[in-house]
Amino acid sequence: MYETKESLYNQIDETQERLDSVIEYINSNPDSDPNAYEMNELMFKVAEIGCKGRNFESEPYAFLKDEKYSKLRDDFYAMIDYRMEQLNSKENGLKIPNSNTLYDYFKKGTMSMATLNTLGDKEVSDAYSKACGINLYIRQRYRDLSKDESDEIIYDNFKEVEDLKESIKNIDSHLDNIKSLAPLMDEIEIALNRTPKEFIQAIKSKEQEEMSI
Repeated sequence: MYETKESLYNQIDETQERLDSVIEYINSNPDSDPNAYEMNELMFKVAEIGCKGRNFESEPYAFLKDEKYSKLRDDFYAMIDYRMEQLNSKENGLKIPNSNTLYDYFKKGTMSMATLNTLGDKEVSDAYSKACGINLYIRQRYRDLSKDESDEIIYDNFKEVEDLKESIKNIDSHLDNIKSLAPLMDEIEIALNRTPKEFIQAIKSKEQEEMSI
């Protein structure tokens, strides 16, 4: 169906409303954990709207000055920057030693948005959001189990990982805008059936292997 500027503005309004709810929640709960699934969905949606907006302008990046879209982007970046700081902070325990994979993923994605690039369609967004959500869950489990010095397994949902790998395999491989999904998936597979100590040791071993190549 042909996209009109009116329908695009409707998408901006809907996304802005959702983003406002997220920001309101953060303001009321500043120490709450990020929702990586939601962060990724919003990142893809804001990027998609910006890319579509280019069709209504005579100059490639003129849509960046559109008042409604500009506000949406500014609010999105304010939200994502705050959440990314949390992912990269040792204070809330979500930063895993020797690993910045989730932070790096969002950093590359938001950088790609700067020139109104799309990050992928809904199928891509859904798969990447799932990967982000699982990766954050692993970080939360590592934090919580490490506090208690527990030897519980961090994550053991093999079927969930296999299903995710299958959905990713069916996605076109031309997605040059985000190249950091592989490290996220590697980290998820490393966590499978491992305790916190085993998980960190496996990450360190992988890092040493990569440095020796």
